[in-house]
Amino acid sequence: MRRMDGCPDIVSGIATRTLKSWKDFYALIQNDLENAPAYIFRGQAESEWLVKSSLDRLEERFPTTVNHHGGIPDRFNCPPASREEHLAAFRQSVLHRRGPNPPPLNDRECWALAQHHGLATPMLDWTLSPFVALFFAFEEEFVVGINQEYSPPKNRVVFALSTSVVREHSTGNDPAPCPFIPKNETSNRLQAQSGIFLEMPRNTDLEEYVREKFQDESSSNNPHARAVLHRIVI
Repeated sequence: MRRMDGCPDIVSGIATRTLKSWKDFYALIQNDLENAPAYIFRGQAESEWLVKSSLDRLEERFPTTVNHHGGIPDRFNCPPASREEHLAAFRQSVLHRRGPNPPPLNDRECWALAQHHGLATPMLDWTLSPFVALFFAFEEEFVVGINQEYSPPKNRVVFALSTSVVREHSTGNDPAPCPFIPKNETSNRLQAQSGIFLEMPRNTDLEEYVREKFQDESSSNNPHARAVLHRIVI
């Protein structure tokens, strides 16, 4: 839906825009987002996919186990290795493979390097360029559906996230998704794609996070509501 001023309704910090074609994308960026506060962008081939990290999705694939100590929950996820063990195994695998005298990597930089090499990590690939995001949204003609068969997606989507606003409710015990640009060997690929990583808190879907933390950012009851996340559905 759109307001009287032509802008889309904002519901709990999320503004959804629907375009008839990717050809309408340039006009939207130029007219509405080009001079807006800093956004980063992510393209996905299917608009209904959750915006979750690959490590979250990997851990969710494992069967649950019974909580033998009682209490709630009665069952819980039980991946075969902790995240600390997962990261330590990657550190071991790249030992002596980063060239002579490589700089040391903190955990965040190590996760970024692992993301670069295809490991499941808490990092998500984003970009500073809306058109790079649009490319990735349309890069694959077909996607794997629920029946495990390839078919064209119903709608593509490009997300635009305000990196400054999304961190307003971040605390040490409840961190927000956090943008990160590493300064190690992953930076060449990132530079070519105007890339940036978004470190996701554990068990976090980005849309769900924004809806929960920014319930007051709704244009129905707040004339100054801010769009923390744009969903540009094509």
